[in-house]
Amino acid sequence: MKPIYVNKEHEIIIEKYLDTVCSFAEQCSSKNKFNNFLDVLEQIIEYHNEYKIAAHTGNWSDFLLIIPINVTTMTNGFFAGIENKRNLTQIRTYQMLLSEILQEVVNKLGDIKPRNE
Repeated sequence: MKPIYVNKEHEIIIEKYLDTVCSFAEQCSSKNKFNNFLDVLEQIIEYHNEYKIAAHTGNWSDFLLIIPINVTTMTNGFFAGIENKRNLTQIRTYQMLLSEILQEVVNKLGDIKPRNE
């Protein structure tokens, strides 16, 4: 499933973010656990798309932040579930990077102006 984007800038920001997050998750998990990660990711994207379709619901900022906020939260939960002594350093590094990436994404998304308002 592909997210609905408001413009090309939105698409570039979110696609880069999702590629990075998925790469982190894939590098530190088994194929089965990564597939479970992708299943939950698909549900978040579905919620994002339905939120856009139901334009009378919520607001612009909420719509733009659904994917980064929810995916970051999901990913941190995923990392907590797979963390062990062997991968502790890798997981903690990914969590720190994920936090920094989220800040960058939120700042960039804040610059996108609403259409039709």
